[in-house]
Amino acid sequence: MRGFDPLAFIDRKEAKRLDRFAHLAMAAALMAVEDAKLSLDREVRERIGVLIGSGIVDVQAVTP
Repeated sequence: MRGFDPLAFIDRKEAKRLDRFAHLAMAAALMAVEDAKLSLDREVRERIGVLIGSGIVDVQAVTP
């Protein structure tokens, strides 16, 4: 996805640690919460989770 900036959604340190597919998944999750207009107060945040799976490893992770 050209023009996508993961830093608009996650901090620089975390972006360096994560693969591209994870950048996109994090952005999608954050946009979904925003679109749904969910109120995520402290009590609710502790009861919400997201599971991300990948059938193959990210190509960027295995290329030098």
